[in-house]
Amino acid sequence: MIDLPPIEAAPEVEVPDLRDEFDPSPAPSLEPLPGDMEDEPAPPLRADEPHEPAPEADPLAPPPMFQPPKNPGSQRVTWIFPRSGRPMDVKEFRSEGTNTIIIRGGVNVVATMPKLGTVDIVAESAVIWRHPDPEKGEAVVGSQGERVEDPGQPMEIYLEGDVIFRQDENKFAGKADQRTFRADKIYYDFVTDKLMAIQAQADVFAPNLISPMKLKAPRIEQFRAVVRREDGTLVMSPDPEIRAERAISTGSRFPDPAYKIYNRSITLSRSSTEATDPVNGKPLKGPDGATSRDQVWRYDARTNLFYMGPVPVFYWPRFTGETDDLDPPLRMIGFRTNNYFGQQLLTDWNGFKVFGIRRPNQIDTWNLDVDYLSARTKTFPALGSELGWFGTDLINDVLDPYHTNRNREPSVTRDYYGYFDVWGLQDKGIDVLGSGPAIVTNGPAGAGQRGYQRSGVPAFQDIRGRFNLRHMQRFLPDDEEHQYEDLRLQAEIGYSSDRYFLEEYYKRLFDVGMDQETLLYGQYQKNNWSASLWGEANLMDFNTESQWLPRFDYYRLGDTLFDNRLVHYQHSGVNYANTHTDVMVNNPNLFAYTPIDPISNTSGVFEAGRAFTNHELSLPLNVSDVVRINPYVQGQAMGWTDQIGGGPNRQQSVGALGRIWGAAGVRAETTIWKVYPGAESELFNVHGLNNKVSFFGDYRTSYSNVRLNDIAVQDDLDDNSYEHVRRYFAITSWQNGVLPQPYDPRHLILRRTLSPITGPADVQASMDTFNFGIHQRLQTKRGPEGKRRIVDWMTLDASSTLFPYAERDNFGKPWGQTMYNYQWFLGDRTSIISTGMFDYWNLVGSAPRDNYNVPGFNPKGLNVITTGISLSRPPRGSLFIGYSVINTGPIQTSALNTAINYWLSPKWYGTYSTSYDFGNEISLGSMFSFTRIGADYLFSLGLSVDPQRQSYMFAFQISPRLAPMLRLGSGVGLNQFDSRLAPVQ
Repeated sequence: MIDLPPIEAAPEVEVPDLRDEFDPSPAPSLEPLPGDMEDEPAPPLRADEPHEPAPEADPLAPPPMFQPPKNPGSQRVTWIFPRSGRPMDVKEFRSEGTNTIIIRGGVNVVATMPKLGTVDIVAESAVIWRHPDPEKGEAVVGSQGERVEDPGQPMEIYLEGDVIFRQDENKFAGKADQRTFRADKIYYDFVTDKLMAIQAQADVFAPNLISPMKLKAPRIEQFRAVVRREDGTLVMSPDPEIRAERAISTGSRFPDPAYKIYNRSITLSRSSTEATDPVNGKPLKGPDGATSRDQVWRYDARTNLFYMGPVPVFYWPRFTGETDDLDPPLRMIGFRTNNYFGQQLLTDWNGFKVFGIRRPNQIDTWNLDVDYLSARTKTFPALGSELGWFGTDLINDVLDPYHTNRNREPSVTRDYYGYFDVWGLQDKGIDVLGSGPAIVTNGPAGAGQRGYQRSGVPAFQDIRGRFNLRHMQRFLPDDEEHQYEDLRLQAEIGYSSDRYFLEEYYKRLFDVGMDQETLLYGQYQKNNWSASLWGEANLMDFNTESQWLPRFDYYRLGDTLFDNRLVHYQHSGVNYANTHTDVMVNNPNLFAYTPIDPISNTSGVFEAGRAFTNHELSLPLNVSDVVRINPYVQGQAMGWTDQIGGGPNRQQSVGALGRIWGAAGVRAETTIWKVYPGAESELFNVHGLNNKVSFFGDYRTSYSNVRLNDIAVQDDLDDNSYEHVRRYFAITSWQNGVLPQPYDPRHLILRRTLSPITGPADVQASMDTFNFGIHQRLQTKRGPEGKRRIVDWMTLDASSTLFPYAERDNFGKPWGQTMYNYQWFLGDRTSIISTGMFDYWNLVGSAPRDNYNVPGFNPKGLNVITTGISLSRPPRGSLFIGYSVINTGPIQTSALNTAINYWLSPKWYGTYSTSYDFGNEISLGSMFSFTRIGADYLFSLGLSVDPQRQSYMFAFQISPRLAPMLRLGSGVGLNQFDSRLAPVQ
């Protein structure tokens, strides 16, 4: 028996008199037993006197009534065994229609019932009452002494002495419908499933728990409520309830739990819900096609005090939820400290538990943030919330969030998912972003010219924050009929208060996250064609963004003509756009001046309507199954209601403009291979080799009647973060604030010679290119003898581009756009990788500034190389060592990056990562953490260092192991350890 500690300072519980406080119906009439129970020997099981002879049958009596055979599983079957090897002391009495059986010396009672499942009880002594009902037939004794009778025949039992009561309803595989009670005394009714246990502990099994949920209380009751059917009749509920007063609840496996919750009262009620896939929210089907059902325990706990060891850490008056949602109201509490936020106390709260709302199945999480940052929140804490959702029918989920109506008809809104994220504060601090001058466009007059540095930028506004909402909605079912058809709507709303908020508070989101946009996008797709209609607005003046008011696109891919000899592709569209340019462009109130945005080629607001149609026609040829040749022609017709091209910096309007662009080319490809069956190596795990090499080439010549520099670009070419970097690069490092053309994203995309079908429609011009390269695979077989599989052992992809008219097309250099990607899979868990990109040019369009932002200068091109080795031995650990080189313009760096995750011992797990720039001889950042793997907690402690922001951050987290999703403590700045992988010692 698992012994939980007693409730401190709790009054002694007096064992109730069952006849007074618990009134089973009908109540047994007990009579005092003769003699002393301890001294009087047990009576013999068989009487010494012979039984009276049975009366002779009357030959004139009518024959007995026909008794139909009993269906298997329709009867209650009861066995009574000794608890141990010693014999039982059994006494039986009859009084006023009640049979009373008293058993001492250890007893084991097992009963199987059609609706209640299997009950297995062991105790030192027991009293069994039976109240036979003649209308329900007589009991039958089986061949092994079992008693077979109607499940409605009244039968009760009272047990004392180390009582263990186990119940399995046998409706679900595993332990999902099992319960165990351990107590000093237990009463149980085999008809109503009513149970009362004194000085008891209950173990309730439920999905998603590492161990069962445990309750310990002076008194625990189980019962089934009476419910009304649709026809008005009253029946016993198929789902039990468990109640306890002054209880201790925990999920620990051990007698002295490291965490527990003291509850003034707690009620567990079970219900049956529709089983859904936890990934996509879709209903799960059984083998017969019917919707599967899940059993869920719902808890309602009042006056709760959460203890960590002997220390009370949290109080909440009431929280409710389900056992697969065991987060307490306080979901996370963490502490961090660094130089620009100060001491930080961060808390996450479960919104459903805070407001006492039951969580609908389609809501993944609702989190409330209340955070204190000593250097920022001087008068009021930072507040925020995150809400995630997914489901299969939006309208029905909104109208019936708890799916109480099982006969609902599907609506037009099918699969959906989305999330909402908001966080903000009253900011009284200074942003620390790194080195270099700061771009200030939201401050008072003269702030942009004052020379603020990124190492100390005032916020210049009192309230700062962000919010982001994304929702994806489908309107067609995911079935065989619509497997090649889709109709969906995507809605997004994104806003950030100022230029530096994301970079300061959400650094990773700023670096690699999606753009924060506001748009409404609808798309219909069927087979090989697609049509989309969307509108977009720009809510932030520090981004360059086209506001589509609206935009329509039509795609049709892979149509065949003339008996499959020709293949046709097209992309056509029409739109009206308001292209908003970042307010730092063409702004005389900054410390430096940049005349145009290198991304859109605009200096202010540009509005124009646009219509275009792009087409490609190809003629695939197969020469003797050796060479595949594909001649093609491409064409585009595009018109704008207004364009730029006049006045200073060619930014004044020239009115309506039309462009005709055309291209012709040929693609060719051939593949060769050679097999080396004798190549064997146990060291490299090689069992034969097959070398496959594919050579390809693509020559294209194109012509446009309009130069690329003479138009404003409406299409989005890059993420907002990279666009910020390019504009900052231009204003701080290049003369006159003009970014050189080789770094201009328009010319980078143009030299990639993308098809107008899939690439940006605006970015086309006259250009001749010849792109060629190889795709190479060296394959082997791995695996056990007889079951080996083919895997890549080495891969190499390499390509380069020749520009015949180098002065016009590639800034004076004939070669460019040279790339490679090499991978060597030494084993299934060990690999060596290397990637590189090389571009060659003569720098044109601008020259570097003479300031501290330009320590060196390489005018001849762009070189980027990354090489590394990765070793993975899950769950023991992993290692990555990589070296990266970037050499272009004023950027010259070479950095070593390492990351290690390792099990130091069965109870300790460590992580370490660092990055060092050998080119500039500076550290780029380091982080380490250690995790103590305990029986009930994972405790992590870590430190991260960011020299670029002069930040040293300390953090810790504590994670209870009640359920994989339940945790206390902040993981910010630490590598999150997955508690589901931790061993149980």
